[in-house]
Amino acid sequence: MNLIFVHVPKCAGTSLYTALKSVYEKDLMIDRSWRRYRGRSYAWQWFSKLPFDTSVVPFPSNIRCIAGHFTHVKYTYLGWPKFIFLRDPFSRVISHYSVKGHRKATTFGHFVRTGENAMSRMVGDLRQYFFVGLQEHFDESMDILEWKTGMTMERKHRNYRRAPVYEPTGEEQADFFALNGQDIDLYKRAKEAFEKQRREYGKSNKDNKVL
Repeated sequence: MNLIFVHVPKCAGTSLYTALKSVYEKDLMIDRSWRRYRGRSYAWQWFSKLPFDTSVVPFPSNIRCIAGHFTHVKYTYLGWPKFIFLRDPFSRVISHYSVKGHRKATTFGHFVRTGENAMSRMVGDLRQYFFVGLQEHFDESMDILEWKTGMTMERKHRNYRRAPVYEPTGEEQADFFALNGQDIDLYKRAKEAFEKQRREYGKSNKDNKVL
């Protein structure tokens, strides 16, 4: 089964790379083209404000799975099934800023303003994904993903970039919620999609249970 994993930063992506590598090995390609934008961006601006390369890029014929930081439109021409993992947007922003945002942005508020609704811009319409996982329910999400794909994947919780967690002020929190309505709505719909998948998975297990 060919797959595309759209990796939203700070949403269990590194753990997913490990899982996908355990299945696809040399047939997995990690798209790192986003790195070229780092030098002229503020924190996460590379995928919210700057243009993405959506041109058709040739890659080895053996590749069966592509994963990385790219917008949902980049590999649409392949017609491969796509999946995604998401996270509560406020929690994700704090995690992202704590790890590297302060290196680029002058303040947390600056960081938020340069990447407002960044998750929505990157993800697009959830209906294009055959599976929507949630970082907050990682193991259960992996159970459902394996059920949908018929694969057994290695599970290791990876988080190499540990950093002190930034604590936003009340004013900074208010600014975030005022600016990121689209991301908040996206996550609400992602939770609804996850609950639907959870019910389908539970029903399948019940129907297939050997009495």
